Amino acid sequence: LNDVYNWLGRSFWTADYTANASYNEVRIWDGALTRPQLDALHQLGPDEIQEPQEPDEQPGTLGVRQMEWLDRGVVAVRRNSSEVFVSWRLLGTEWKKDIGFHIYRGGTRVTAAPITGATNYIDTTSANDTYRVSAVIDGVEQQPSEPVAVWTTPYLEIPLLRPAGGTTPDGVNYTYSPNDLSVGDLTGDGKYEIIVKWDPSNAKDNAHSGYTGNVYLDAYTLDGEFLWRIDLGVNIRAGAHYTQFIVYDLDGDGRAELACKTAPGTIDGQGHFVLLPGDDPYADYRNSSGYILSGPEYLTVFDGLTGAELASTKFYPDRGTVRDWGDTYGNRVDRFLACVAYVDGQRPSLIMARGYYGPQSGLPARNEIVAYNWRDGQLSQVWYFKAGLRINNNINVEYIGQGNHSLAVADVTGNGKDDIIYGSATIRHDGTGLYSTGLGHGDALHVSNMDPTRPGFEVFMPHESPGSNGGVGASFRDAATGQVLWYTTATSDVGRGVAFDVDPRYPGYEAWATNSGALYSAKGELISSSRPSRVNFGVWWDGDLLRELLDGTVIDKWNWNTNSLNRMLTAYNYGAAQNNGTKANPGLAADILGDWREEVIWRHSDNTRLLVFTTTIPTEHRLYTLMHDPVYRLSVVWQNVGYNQPTHPGFFLGEGMAPPPTPRIRYAGVPDEGILWQWWEDIPGWSLRELLEHPNFPDHPDGKTYIDRFETPRDWSDYYGSRLRGYLVPPETGNYTFWISADDTARLLLSSDARAENAQIIAAVPENTGYHQWDKFEYQQSAPMPLVAGRKYYIEALHKENAGGDHLAVAWQGPTLGQQIIEAPYLKPWRGEFFGDLNADGVVDGGDLVQLAEWWLLTNCDLPLHIDLNGDCTVDLSDFSIIARQWLGLTGD
Repeated sequence: LNDVYNWLGRSFWTADYTANASYNEVRIWDGALTRPQLDALHQLGPDEIQEPQEPDEQPGTLGVRQMEWLDRGVVAVRRNSSEVFVSWRLLGTEWKKDIGFHIYRGGTRVTAAPITGATNYIDTTSANDTYRVSAVIDGVEQQPSEPVAVWTTPYLEIPLLRPAGGTTPDGVNYTYSPNDLSVGDLTGDGKYEIIVKWDPSNAKDNAHSGYTGNVYLDAYTLDGEFLWRIDLGVNIRAGAHYTQFIVYDLDGDGRAELACKTAPGTIDGQGHFVLLPGDDPYADYRNSSGYILSGPEYLTVFDGLTGAELASTKFYPDRGTVRDWGDTYGNRVDRFLACVAYVDGQRPSLIMARGYYGPQSGLPARNEIVAYNWRDGQLSQVWYFKAGLRINNNINVEYIGQGNHSLAVADVTGNGKDDIIYGSATIRHDGTGLYSTGLGHGDALHVSNMDPTRPGFEVFMPHESPGSNGGVGASFRDAATGQVLWYTTATSDVGRGVAFDVDPRYPGYEAWATNSGALYSAKGELISSSRPSRVNFGVWWDGDLLRELLDGTVIDKWNWNTNSLNRMLTAYNYGAAQNNGTKANPGLAADILGDWREEVIWRHSDNTRLLVFTTTIPTEHRLYTLMHDPVYRLSVVWQNVGYNQPTHPGFFLGEGMAPPPTPRIRYAGVPDEGILWQWWEDIPGWSLRELLEHPNFPDHPDGKTYIDRFETPRDWSDYYGSRLRGYLVPPETGNYTFWISADDTARLLLSSDARAENAQIIAAVPENTGYHQWDKFEYQQSAPMPLVAGRKYYIEALHKENAGGDHLAVAWQGPTLGQQIIEAPYLKPWRGEFFGDLNADGVVDGGDLVQLAEWWLLTNCDLPLHIDLNGDCTVDLSDFSIIARQWLGLTGD
């Protein structure tokens, strides 16, 4: 049994349950179980156990999530006159694989052997050269990353284009400062860009009347290039609760979009009004108190690359009647929240929320949440959660008044689909209520695996109204059931509280809040009557696994021996300034560069630039980038929402942690149909040999895209080589003939199944042909190839162009199919399949054989190729053989 525990993995805490006289049974399921399932299984004997399934679960595919591809993220910072600190990403898809790294200073390799530990390095040099990092995979060194220059200061400075100030209708002057930030790969190059929200100096809390200036959203590269500006216009009020902007790749095209609430008067990044038919772009719906309580409201998705409007629709949850939200002057009606959640377990959905308070003076109250999909150019509603008091038949009335000024996202039920932690309540992935604790509204929220000795997630939250919730000032609860595991008491509003692992003597997180001077363990044990004074943000900054405390413009470390704070960074010495008053948060704190530790971005006090700080402290801990952990990545998305809250991962990250799970992710940007087109530039010559012998071929193309037919653009460029690759799916069984035409040279390969290693040359172009000329050379036409309908066959074309005109096309002819260029319905793009890794854990081993047994003799031509390994539409002995051979490392017959 202990061997089984070692195989499954466990934390290093001795409080873990192990096999002994009382615990002598091990039950194994492939996939997480929900808390109700665990409770039910606890009551069953060995003979009664059956594997439970969620009704909507799809074994083997649920929870494999679309995720952005990132580059190596190399950063080099001078530590002192003789040392440069270099740091880089380990990607989530590289976890548990045999990968080391070499470091290059200029053109010189400075590492004698590949680095197989933590992804950072201190180079002893006084020169400020460029640095590159190359991966060494299975002993083979790959192409180095792009060179990066050394930061000669502890921060990277990004210049901003500060908007001009203005004057409100009542004669009040205002200026602008950069406020909340977010990041996303807007350009599709694997690098993050920064989105800046500009707030006017007269921004208002909803409770306060008065006009405000317009809100602007800018996009900048990390190199300081300005991309675009969106002006939200006079009909969007400025303040922390109004504009919740979401930056994420919502449609899976490999580039992030921006989504937020807009209105008539909004101008997109191309200078065009955002407007629905019949609306007036010059209308001003502000009342004499500065509130906007009438007029159209939109939800708009903007293109991340250009800032152009992609789609707009009427905003839901809609305003309706102002008093129905709990007051009559416009406070509660305009309390907005937003996030991204994978409500289907595989692709992201946009979540927009309105209302989280209860009512005043016997009025009605509404708290509502809507899920949207942005896919295939369409913005559609997925579900609509409504809670009402004295309205809408008191639907879900127990959820009224439970929301926070923030929210969080995690799969708390263990079915692979994200749930919305809405303060003291949680909404299921399908838009139905999971539970409400009834403990009410609060100002801070923390969700993670805080207690590694128990399953699942926990929630720590301070509460605003202990006078009406039984005296609970701060609660620590089970995220799946809402059961309060422990709490501290209070008699008045508890405005702040945090949960981080700051003390290595206790398993899991420690928690504290402003209602008490005490510090508590994840079990609710009193550790000390003296707690850290910092109660806003956390950051992983130094080399250990504990979290440091980020508050205002300083980073401190809790000294558990002396119950005091040790200063690690004083950013105000470099001009850094904080945001949002007593919330004292930076623009953003997230893992956007280098290894798994986090960067902090503050505005400069002169409001004309951003300062990006990264650690230069070495670590011995090797972890993949936190941005490839889905829970952490989504926490970066919602960090700017309402009262900014710190990031948390979906696994326990702290002292005594077990190795984190391999993230079940796939990279975005791959369509369901079509073929992958890759190209390599600046390669003179017409021969395919020039491409095949180029050092960047095949693993490092200069560009790639997906096209919907087996044909490249005509007269596209000079001096390049390209490769088209994917899978051919014949519509009927019989013989097929193929033709290829090209300028200059090309060849066509086809496999006998879905495996690329079985591909053979079936046609070729020895020198240029005319456009769509199929008969210049006899080699252009293949012999008849017998193919079976519905099966997947690997297909590839290689093309080399020197200069002048260029083109490439592949045609076919089938039993009842006339000669034609192969179109998307018969093509599936190559996705970099890892054949045999059925359970998506990054390795091929016995666990995949166990998974294969669940699909044995399953027949379906729509099966993905990580299940149907040879693409023959059936899971059978041939697939078993492929897995077994990869596991055992066998070759040949």
